[in-house]
Amino acid sequence: MTEGEKVNHGDRRSRRLAVVVAVQNVLVAACLVVTLYVYWTVQERVSSTAAGGDIHIQVEAVPDITRNSTLQLAHIYSNFKMDLLDGRRIYTSCTGSYLLHLHTCYTSLKLGESRVAELQLQARKDEEPLSSFFLNTTHEVCRGLHRITYLRAKQNVSLHLFLSDGFKLKNMTVDLSFLQGGRCEP
Repeated sequence: MTEGEKVNHGDRRSRRLAVVVAVQNVLVAACLVVTLYVYWTVQERVSSTAAGGDIHIQVEAVPDITRNSTLQLAHIYSNFKMDLLDGRRIYTSCTGSYLLHLHTCYTSLKLGESRVAELQLQARKDEEPLSSFFLNTTHEVCRGLHRITYLRAKQNVSLHLFLSDGFKLKNMTVDLSFLQGGRCEP
């Protein structure tokens, strides 16, 4: 072999290495572009959901209830495609499963003595309740409660409280969320 052939052979290796490095850089750039695209797409979905994209309503009940009643809902914290009618009924816009989440504080006015109450989600008073919660206490209790319930579009639902003498509902936040996110079937 002559000295010229060795140099020629080395140039081929250098060119091959340069091509391999160039291809590797193109693949890294392509991966970066795909990663950024996926990241921006996910961020757009998250921001649209945070801006109210999921069908829901979150309201506060009038505090300090000591007698049987339909809960008066006073303040809407947040809502999207659901509304509060006459301060007592929640209007649903979609048919499907909903998560009913309640955060409530209640107490026995006769401390140490057990007092009970039943909270019902109803569409009509003459029908079976759509969902029920039983509350029992001898002292002040604050807790979260939840149920999954099936509601129909354009249905008006309300919360009814049936309590024993000496039971006091101190406060309650009601959150009703459609479990299919923003996808609505009327």
